[in-house]
Amino acid sequence: MQVVLDAGVAIYIAMSVALVVWLGVFVYLLRIDAEAKELKRLVLAARLQSPTLSSEVQVEYRTPSAN
Repeated sequence: MQVVLDAGVAIYIAMSVALVVWLGVFVYLLRIDAEAKELKRLVLAARLQSPTLSSEVQVEYRTPSAN
């Protein structure tokens, strides 16, 4: 246990832990990116299959009825 508490070794342990954390963040972001690309591919495929789906919005103005 005394070896871990040595200042020269402790800095390498701290850097190793930080490296592992950053690698975990990087892998997590890569997975999110891959899932986002897959979702985009699915949305584009669905849009090509069904031409009625569009990103255009039609707005209807309605007047309140007197009931």
